[in-house]
Amino acid sequence: KIKVENDQTTSAVNAYPNLISDNKITYKLNNIKAGIYNVSLLNVEGRLIKTLVLQHDGTSNTVHYIYLNSNVASGKYILQLTGNSTKYSTSIIKE
Repeated sequence: KIKVENDQTTSAVNAYPNLISDNKITYKLNNIKAGIYNVSLLNVEGRLIKTLVLQHDGTSNTVHYIYLNSNVASGKYILQLTGNSTKYSTSIIKE
């Protein structure tokens, strides 16, 4: 199971629901400019776990998914979206 702790200081990137099964993270983008973004999943030490490139069309409430390998260990992770001179993040806890 994965627990998500959204950063309450920004609603630009929201991951949900609080408990995620099947190693799938669902995240929604809100009020983010169109462009190419890097989506990264990092552990608390800053080690890259997974990355992908996202072509965002600027539409709000756009839903995307990240599928994790089954060997990703339990612990706290950071989901980051970077690009267009901006950086957004939210915390994820895999149980």
